[in-house]
Amino acid sequence: MSPGQGYTLTYDVTTCGGTYTRVSAAWIDWNQNFVFDAGEMLAAPSTTTLALQTISTTFTVPSDAVNGQTRLRVMVQERSTATLGPCDPFGYGGVKDFTIQVGKGGGGSAGGSSGALAVLLIMIFCPLGYLAAGTAWGYKQGKSGREAVPHWEHIVNSPRYFVTGITTSIQWVKTKLGRGGTSGEFAEI
Repeated sequence: MSPGQGYTLTYDVTTCGGTYTRVSAAWIDWNQNFVFDAGEMLAAPSTTTLALQTISTTFTVPSDAVNGQTRLRVMVQERSTATLGPCDPFGYGGVKDFTIQVGKGGGGSAGGSSGALAVLLIMIFCPLGYLAAGTAWGYKQGKSGREAVPHWEHIVNSPRYFVTGITTSIQWVKTKLGRGGTSGEFAEI
């Protein structure tokens, strides 16, 4: 992130069930003193009772923000009061800290993680989260062992599906090239 530039932070607020009132907010430690000061809250806390609510917060990086890596904290709590502090204790909810880059650094480019890294992390952690939640739900429903794991058969067969997909794709390209065309002369794809 570059000082003086505007950005939008977007995140989803959800619940495990019901329409509980949830309050969420985000902070960035601009001065890198390891404390989320009151002025480092990106926007007033948002409140929702929807099962899934997407929150977008637009903010400008302060011109005096310290260059280097620092923390972004996003917090969601099930609570009825609309106030929220970065270190408030809670019974239900969650908090995530992310490392962000202010100014140039880490190879001379402004910004934090690359888009490819973000996609890779999403591809890894979304299925793992789904499996963990689905398995927990299965156990809650009285299932046990493999029976509790959602889509167990698909999971164990995934490597075979992957290899079959790659092999089929390679064979399709070879067939298309074998009809007298070259890679730049496909009649159809």
